[in-house]
Amino acid sequence: MRAIVCRAWGTVDDLTLEDLAPPLPTAGKLQPAVTHRSALEDTAAPIRLLTDRKAHGKLVVVPGRRGG
Repeated sequence: MRAIVCRAWGTVDDLTLEDLAPPLPTAGKLQPAVTHRSALEDTAAPIRLLTDRKAHGKLVVVPGRRGG
């Protein structure tokens, strides 16, 4: 990935554009914020949350029936 890199304190002229390897999460460090879960049969509910701008994290749709 291309990134603007600052190697030392200075002016804007000291910044460089470099190719860097993308950072990889280590085991156990990636913890997505799941705020809503919905059954696959009720896919309208999470879409409604998105369109109403009420979703503040990840929305997960899981296989299975409502209430079970």
